[in-house]
Amino acid sequence: GIFLLPANFLETQQAPQLKKLFTEKVYLQGIIQLPDELFLNKESRKSIILLQNRGEHARQAEEVLVAKLATLKDPVKITEFFKQFEDWKASNL
Repeated sequence: GIFLLPANFLETQQAPQLKKLFTEKVYLQGIIQLPDELFLNKESRKSIILLQNRGEHARQAEEVLVAKLATLKDPVKITEFFKQFEDWKASNL
């Protein structure tokens, strides 16, 4: 699953329930923090998290993807990110 959550999702009141979910039901495969420039204030910042249900053909990635997108205005940086993402996916999923 791909989910959009507050960037500080591990610091909220729901963090203990999320951590329990991550350890018992799903694999946390990645966190991509969206650029600060997209949000009016710090409290509204968001991250994309990548989860995978546990199951017969599922496994935890050897290296969890942790990335912060600096900007969406620079096509070169976006291309670099997607290249790195594809490399990570090929070696971890």
